[in-house]
Amino acid sequence: MESLYLRLGRGQGIGAVVDGFYDRVVADPSLAPFFVRTRMSAQRRHLTAVVAAATGGPAYRGRSLRDAHERLGIQRQHFDAVASHLVAELESRGVDADVIDELVAAIAPLADQVVTDGR
Repeated sequence: MESLYLRLGRGQGIGAVVDGFYDRVVADPSLAPFFVRTRMSAQRRHLTAVVAAATGGPAYRGRSLRDAHERLGIQRQHFDAVASHLVAELESRGVDADVIDELVAAIAPLADQVVTDGR
């Protein structure tokens, strides 16, 4: 069976999902404040690399997720809202439910590195 990375369309396919996903995230009033001072083009590249690595693609070489998020005060509810936007974006693109479930399972463990408030 092909890796999840390949089934999602490699970096290009993942990048397209990330673009639509961030459009949803920055439109969400509960999440938008986290991105006020963020260069979104760089953010999109970073998340594309993180998702690629989590799904069997090239290793991520950026700052650790814990270091990148430690001062943001991210709560579990924020992580869950982000995850719901990711699922919605994948569904809007017609991605099969089993692929979405597999991606969620690959991303869910990252919560321990991203949630910094109320652990």
